[in-house]
Amino acid sequence: PYIKLNSSEETFNKGCVNSFMISSSIGPEKLKKIKILQNGVNHCLLEKIVVTRINTNPKKQLIFPTCSEIEALKECVWDEAGDDHYVTLSIYTSEYSSAGTNSDVEISVVGVAYERDKDGQIVAEKEVEIKPNGELDNSKDNFEKGKIDSFTFKATNAFDEITEIKIKKGGRDDWHLDKIVATDVVTGKEWIFVANSWIRHGEEITLSHDEYRHFVVDVYTDGKR
Repeated sequence: PYIKLNSSEETFNKGCVNSFMISSSIGPEKLKKIKILQNGVNHCLLEKIVVTRINTNPKKQLIFPTCSEIEALKECVWDEAGDDHYVTLSIYTSEYSSAGTNSDVEISVVGVAYERDKDGQIVAEKEVEIKPNGELDNSKDNFEKGKIDSFTFKATNAFDEITEIKIKKGGRDDWHLDKIVATDVVTGKEWIFVANSWIRHGEEITLSHDEYRHFVVDVYTDGKR
């Protein structure tokens, strides 16, 4: 049944992980759904809920990807992730003057899935579609200078690595994309795709994940005349 989680000033803040011990006299074989009712006045953006069964050996964790805005006084229900993959794309618009765009942005994501033998060794790999090409929601005035915009979706296929992201921009203006960070919501694994380039109107670019290490070099010119 519903149980109130203590919400102090330090609870449910941006970027925080809060833990609560919940006991039940009924021991279910499997947890399938989780419900939340937020009784405050503000909306909050919830990333995921991890439930750990501490009386099993080893301890079993279940992931409930939420990745959605929780409205006040509205019940929200989520299913346990199981074998499904959920991906968050964090899109960084550069700090350059006029770097932002009000145009539509389309994106597609590709990865690879590994085939393993009985010992867990990789014997083959195949390319898989993770997100078909589609327009990102720009209803909240996204892609503004110096901003980070996040979008979460359920992967269309299981994958082991994210290898390629294609971005296409419509409209008449230009957009300077800094980078895209793709995160597996369930495992927390990240892939960084560095762009650092202008995307012109109607142009499509492809970002590939690689093993290069990227650096920012700050050059200080002396203040003397």
